Amino acid sequence: HDGLMKTFKASKVKLIEGHGHFIDAQHIQVETREGLQVVEGDYFIIATGSMTKWVPIQGLREVAIVPRSLMQMDELPESMCIIGGGVIGMEFASILGALGVKITILEATDQILGTLDRSIIKRARLAFKKQGIEIITGAKVISLYKNEAGVRVTYEDKQGMKEILCQQAMNAIGRAPLVEGLGLETAGIQYEPWGIPTDDTFRTNKPHIYAIGDVTGKHMLAHQAYFAAEAVIHHISHGTSVPQPLIPGCVFTLPELAEVGYNEESATAAGITYTAYKSQYGSNGKALALGEREGQVKLLVDEKQQVIGATIMGAHASILIHECALAIQNGLTREQIMGTIHAQPTLSELIVDSLHG
Repeated sequence: HDGLMKTFKASKVKLIEGHGHFIDAQHIQVETREGLQVVEGDYFIIATGSMTKWVPIQGLREVAIVPRSLMQMDELPESMCIIGGGVIGMEFASILGALGVKITILEATDQILGTLDRSIIKRARLAFKKQGIEIITGAKVISLYKNEAGVRVTYEDKQGMKEILCQQAMNAIGRAPLVEGLGLETAGIQYEPWGIPTDDTFRTNKPHIYAIGDVTGKHMLAHQAYFAAEAVIHHISHGTSVPQPLIPGCVFTLPELAEVGYNEESATAAGITYTAYKSQYGSNGKALALGEREGQVKLLVDEKQQVIGATIMGAHASILIHECALAIQNGLTREQIMGTIHAQPTLSELIVDSLHG
């Protein structure tokens, strides 16, 4: 907080602390400790973020904790049922599992981390299983009930109704845009349950009002929000848009997962003809030295021999993915990457080794 305040001061940013809402399309009223204050602006940027998503499951609000609550816990539970097998659910499953908590994941769809490459996720599930994390997909949670024995979670799958008893339950279903109380209707700003729609310059239906980050419901990632902020400032100052770059996605589980560009499912859906090239962590000297044998790099190459997508599972995947992002963003070919010397022994060799086929 102190560091941020120093940055504001150095940048001559005026900070008004309080709850603000639009009173019309040109003014925001802020309730501060000193009283009400009205702020007028030529431009506005809505960056209120998101909050935990709550769905109508009996007992969910009353019983389940949210991920943020873990930071205030004095001791870990012996067991936890995590409702939701998306990024948030799987990351906390890895953290808590590594600390000795018995984890059960209940995911309503047929796959955890649903947007990632299916073959990579299949491998990741095996790794999670070895860590003692139980994953149940196709599980629709019906209710949660808490008593002295713990939390009883009732769910339904293809075999019918079932129950799990655990010490604690967590709501990791997802995030929802934080728009309540902002006065969007008063300002005439269009919004949907999933977020505030914007164009490619991050403008709402009101041209002088922008929305960035989680509140838009698109790519709920901090690095996307940072890019959007810079793009908005550029648009306000120059009147031109900034081309939308590729957005790497990283999942900080054990092992890490990362993806950028197309995966096999999305490339097929887009009608793109591609070849998948793979390399295994188990054949990499640095991975063996690190004791990280589990992992795979998969790169997709189109008919022009340009790299169009990458999915990585394994140690430091969140670092390796950026070489792939740079290659895809700039249209580099398989031959150009193969012709770039990668130091040995490094995990980066996995990128070029995968393209040898």
